[in-house]
Amino acid sequence: MQSSPSRKAHSQKLSSTRTRSARWSSCPTSWTATAPVTYCRGTGTHLSNKANAALLGNAAAPAGMLNDAGITDGGALGDNLDALSAAVWGIAEAGANADYILAAPSAMADLAALKAGTGSNVPLMAEPVLYGLPVHVTNAMPADSILVGSTTAVVSAAGQVRVARSNDYAFNRDAVAIRVDFRSGWTVVHGNRLVRISTAA
Repeated sequence: MQSSPSRKAHSQKLSSTRTRSARWSSCPTSWTATAPVTYCRGTGTHLSNKANAALLGNAAAPAGMLNDAGITDGGALGDNLDALSAAVWGIAEAGANADYILAAPSAMADLAALKAGTGSNVPLMAEPVLYGLPVHVTNAMPADSILVGSTTAVVSAAGQVRVARSNDYAFNRDAVAIRVDFRSGWTVVHGNRLVRISTAA
């Protein structure tokens, strides 16, 4: 029977990060009230991407999922899906169910190139789903890397992207100052429920 993360594990303190982005606008201070929000949509997306990259690849304080000491090295993908199968069942042995796969764009290209057999043009992966698990492509993953994981491996929290504006701070530049804040935190509680696989030749 699948075990769930212990109450003690869930009570661990989340390490947190804070990302701030401040930009000068070249637009005049006669902007409408909604204009800064429109301007910052791209900044908000940028912050979300940075947060995803930190969650996966932060070196330390806190370490990202891919740098956790307990993560399993699933080896190289090769020319079949055996490494992915081993990852899924390895997570089951660790007391959980694998429920997602993350792939770098380059790794997804390698997965899509796998064929059903020698000389065949039939792909092993007709859709972005493997072993019933959705494959999410993200630039936050290092090149040629796949992560098979269980959502029970990590406890995380994230706030909303907050946008603040000031017509006064940049008054002498005839501009509006905009500040964007985002907070997130995570703790890997079951590193053995994460498996990293390489598609590098």
